[in-house]
Amino acid sequence: MSKALPALLLLPFLLFFSPSDSLLRLLFLLSPLPLYGAYRLGKRLLPSLSPLALWGLLFLLSAASLTLFHSRFPFLGGDEPHYVLMAQSLVEDGDLDLRNNYSPEKYAPFHPTPLVPHSHAALAELGSQEASGAPLSKSQGWYPFHSPGTALLLAPGYLLIKGLSLGIFWSVFALRFSFLLLFFLALLPLFRRRSPFSLERPLSPVFLLSPLLFFSFHLYPEAPGFLLSLYGYLYLFKGNQERRSLWKGSLLLALLPLFHTKFLILQVGILLARFLFPPDRRPRSSLLPALLLPLCLSILFNSLYLYALYGSASPTLLYEGVPALVWLKRVFLGSWVQKGESFLGYWLDQRDGLLLASPLFFLAFPGFIRLWKREKREALSLLTPLLLYLLYYAFLNARGAFCPPGRPLLPLLWIPLLFLKEKRDSPSFAPLSGLSLLFTLSFLLFPPLLYQPTTSGITERAGGLFQLLSNLYIDFPSLLPSFIKVPNWGWLPNILFPLFLILLALLERRFPRKVVLPFLAALFLASRVVFPLPRVGEPLRLKGYPRVNFTGVSGNLRPLSDGKGFFIVDNSYLEGELLFWTYHPLSRLSLNVGNSVSPSTVALSLQGKHLFNGWGSGQSLTLPCKGYRKGSRWFYQLSWRIFPNQGMNLKRDPFILSFQGFQGSQER
Repeated sequence: MSKALPALLLLPFLLFFSPSDSLLRLLFLLSPLPLYGAYRLGKRLLPSLSPLALWGLLFLLSAASLTLFHSRFPFLGGDEPHYVLMAQSLVEDGDLDLRNNYSPEKYAPFHPTPLVPHSHAALAELGSQEASGAPLSKSQGWYPFHSPGTALLLAPGYLLIKGLSLGIFWSVFALRFSFLLLFFLALLPLFRRRSPFSLERPLSPVFLLSPLLFFSFHLYPEAPGFLLSLYGYLYLFKGNQERRSLWKGSLLLALLPLFHTKFLILQVGILLARFLFPPDRRPRSSLLPALLLPLCLSILFNSLYLYALYGSASPTLLYEGVPALVWLKRVFLGSWVQKGESFLGYWLDQRDGLLLASPLFFLAFPGFIRLWKREKREALSLLTPLLLYLLYYAFLNARGAFCPPGRPLLPLLWIPLLFLKEKRDSPSFAPLSGLSLLFTLSFLLFPPLLYQPTTSGITERAGGLFQLLSNLYIDFPSLLPSFIKVPNWGWLPNILFPLFLILLALLERRFPRKVVLPFLAALFLASRVVFPLPRVGEPLRLKGYPRVNFTGVSGNLRPLSDGKGFFIVDNSYLEGELLFWTYHPLSRLSLNVGNSVSPSTVALSLQGKHLFNGWGSGQSLTLPCKGYRKGSRWFYQLSWRIFPNQGMNLKRDPFILSFQGFQGSQER
């Protein structure tokens, strides 16, 4: 360490080689210091805190994280507004017919843009191309294809915003805060002093890391699924093993399909594990009533619910739009390569994989091996539901959509957490926790990085977080796994990273942490400090820019027909960046932004520094320009973000972005 200290002290002086973003890179250089201080403080305070005080501290920090997140991203996305609509219908109408609720006036208090109905009957009636052959309701009501459990949890929060008449900003915040509060109230049994389910103190900060932190206030069924499956498992395996404990666990698991039909697989997996790998010597036949009766009642209730609303008890017909036999054929005859890639993607994909968003969970793999050596029966009881659920998910080739990374794993994230418990004494625990915290803070500061679609049609591999961490010299996305739904055979990290996981699990105890971890940390810091910020992407040629070389484009930008600019055509991509270079430095940029039909607020920045924030109505702007120098070339990073007005329709009225660069009075 003494030999490395002088080199570390010299790093700040390297900032002078490219001063354009020196402050930003200095902050990256210093970022480990407060994280390390927080770690040391937590290590000292945690043992002295009572379990209830620890719970309160975690709740307050989660609420503060929600406040920071919401101040930067006060929107509902994906399925979230549809769950709120279901809660609205339950509170105001006493039913789940959303025909009247999908009027803009009904959802305007919490969602400003038009919603496509999540109802097969509605889509068929409106003649939407998204309509399927799924059953319509008996009464032709607009019943949702979402399960009602999440809406029931949101109903108290909706009552609050309805009674207080809040604006959109505070309405969404109130809904998310109520969801977060319910989540933490449900966690209280883990923090009771005499609870048989008490949480290990070193593991408690995991609730402040991605993905648990973000799903605790995102309005999805995965967080309730996490809690129900966790407590169900604990009662079945860690309780006093009396008949009452078995019934409690089984009944909690019976609630899972109320939140999503797919959770039935998770329920079956835990019950099967309890039957095959019991923690006691009780005859298995005595377990059957407590295990099977709630399961049968759960299946019966779910079937009756589907039949009452849609006239069909088949969940595949409701969710997938096809009968069960057709669905099974599709599942088993589909691409097995893609199914395997989906399974690996849940863990390793740079856009939505758990391990790259929260590296602490890398230790779950050596933790499983340690648990296997110590108690094979317990290891198998955890592995059974994990594999059964994830393989089912992978067979569907399903991935996350507009949601934080790790959604497929979230309902059973407590299983890697229990594996992680076996490695809480590992020297790697603290640095990986710090890296996970750094990534979580990045998501909080830049919320759009959380939403990285991996559905069909997505061809961009790069994850937003790793684009942010890249630069002209080091392109992290090219070094990390990617399992988007395109042929991936030529992507080398997809082979190397699974091998790395196996080696990590087998050799973790012999891993030279004192050398390797500081080296990796120094490499990461050097990549942020020594080199300029922009990353180089795919080259692009435009005939309207003969002296400008485009090295990367992100966001849904398309060249204009005359080649003299770009236009944006999709409301889901309201931010992005242009990377370009010239042989001569530019002193100013002449930009044309927006459109005159539906003007919107636009924010522009150059090299990460504020350039313009104002009304974009197609006007021309002339702004000063300063780039990075690398050899004989000058590099520029032009970023944009649109804040759309309520009636904005980019497919009808595209947003124009074009520019000209000048050196003095000469166009370049």
